[in-house]
Amino acid sequence: LLLLRHRALKEYGTTTNLPREGHPPKLTDQARRALIREATKRPKISLKELQSSTAEIGVSVHRTTLSRTLHRAGLYRRVARKKPLLKEKNKQTCLVFSKRHVGGLPKHMEEGPLVR
Repeated sequence: LLLLRHRALKEYGTTTNLPREGHPPKLTDQARRALIREATKRPKISLKELQSSTAEIGVSVHRTTLSRTLHRAGLYRRVARKKPLLKEKNKQTCLVFSKRHVGGLPKHMEEGPLVR
């Protein structure tokens, strides 16, 4: 402590606490990393669930704080797509159906990757 005071006196010319910029972050770096890890591991998790999981760590934060932190990390929507992606077999089945009932495909689609 004495060394820190001496260093502060030498660097700033005073030992009193100097004003700093802005409010200190509510989430520590460790809690922020844990939040991002949990959100990437479980993409369907809601902000409310993330809020309770951060409360277990010992950090009580608002949902908008969590949302802002996730946005800064490049993670946006917390709910997965409701419509599943089509498998190759289903694509082929749709293609056969459309050929049978619509009367074929336009020329540009007949040469595409779906036709075998």
